[in-house]
Amino acid sequence: MLESQSSCCTPVKPFRESLAEATLWRAMAWRCVGTIIASVLGWWWHDRLHSVSTAFFMVGYLLGAWDLAKTAWSDFQQKIFDTHFLMILVVPCTAAIGAWGEGALLLILFSLSAVLESYALGRTHRAIHALLHGAPKTHC
Repeated sequence: MLESQSSCCTPVKPFRESLAEATLWRAMAWRCVGTIIASVLGWWWHDRLHSVSTAFFMVGYLLGAWDLAKTAWSDFQQKIFDTHFLMILVVPCTAAIGAWGEGALLLILFSLSAVLESYALGRTHRAIHALLHGAPKTHC
């Protein structure tokens, strides 16, 4: 009976997190900070010089929508329509109606939540890996 149980045991594969995955949240965080800075400058220049304000908002839109657009594009190719796709539709519409600040605020909130989600997911993966690393190498 013991031999039949030992034949069903398979080794547990260790979790390998690549350096790119481990630091993904940092790159996203820098783009989020850039979005915040560009948007604040856009709001500050809004009443002073509208063309400078628009340029800052465009930079904020580009930085804030970068990760969002990548995710929305991969989801779109798989015919998945979720909040990422909705945000990609909403943000250009806010610019089209002249509500640059509102679109920038949406991107700040969405990119900040993506950074926090990525950070939490990375910590969860590392914690699970640490638990599995201390566990026996086989299971039945």
